[in-house]
Amino acid sequence: WTRFARAACRARPCCCAGEPPRARAPEPPFRLDIARAAVPLNGRLRAVLDTNVLLDLWLFDDARVRPLREAIETRGLQVVRSDACDAEFALVLAREQFGLDGPTREALLARFRRFGATVLPQVPAPLASADPDDQKFLDAAFAARADLLLTRDKALLRLARRAAALGLRIAEPAPPMSYDPPR
Repeated sequence: WTRFARAACRARPCCCAGEPPRARAPEPPFRLDIARAAVPLNGRLRAVLDTNVLLDLWLFDDARVRPLREAIETRGLQVVRSDACDAEFALVLAREQFGLDGPTREALLARFRRFGATVLPQVPAPLASADPDDQKFLDAAFAARADLLLTRDKALLRLARRAAALGLRIAEPAPPMSYDPPR
């Protein structure tokens, strides 16, 4: 390393004490680094879930999101939602392709509402999604000061790095992911 770096390290003894800097392995894109997530006062992480993740959780019983469902049902993860998120979930559940009758749709919506806290976004999020239909999830996440936005949507996943700089982790739910707050 250079003379300038050595001089800078000598000038600040609290730095690396003259040792060469260690290389850090790059983080894979969209991987949730739970150790960097802010821990809320109640000790639980706050998350906003997009509609595709909700369908995987409550309708399809996808094995990839079972750890997420367990974290939600045991109240280890606090789900945050807005009226706009609820409305989109209700519209998607009403699609003919799912073949759900009214009582089944209402039961799925009630299950989601039981585990989620409502937030009322007052101002738009500081980031804009390329897909206007996804903006409601960003608005809810920033209004609730959520730690996570879990999605499978490519437009939202492309915002992951910019959102991380603002304190929001956008990631796909994955089986090896831990939803426990750092200790």
